[in-house]
Amino acid sequence: MDIIISVIFVSLGIVVLLIFHFCIEGRSLIRQTAGNGVIVRRSSSNGGSTKMSDEDLKKLPCFLYKVEETDRDRTENTSECAVCLERFKTGENCRLLTNCNHSFHVKCIDSWLIQAPYCPICRTIGLKQSC
Repeated sequence: MDIIISVIFVSLGIVVLLIFHFCIEGRSLIRQTAGNGVIVRRSSSNGGSTKMSDEDLKKLPCFLYKVEETDRDRTENTSECAVCLERFKTGENCRLLTNCNHSFHVKCIDSWLIQAPYCPICRTIGLKQSC
């Protein structure tokens, strides 16, 4: 009788672990809902990671950073790159992610987006998807 009860508990434990596994795996397939309502799915064929192509990187706008009068009164957190954690300096090349409007140094965000196409701050996809 003790053996039967032990087998039942072990079986229930395995079933519970399988349910948790499939719930977590299902969540990881739906990676992020972007600001425009597009659901970005991770590819399971390459281990769940996707990369941004060079063409997509070139579509993201670049600008030269400059401090405007209205920005001088804001907190300093808005003027630093979240990848390298250094403050922007006037005249530096920066890149804007079109979905979330976060800005980064061009070199920093390009190396980030080559590895993962998501904003390092808010985790939305970096480039708006066109229909």
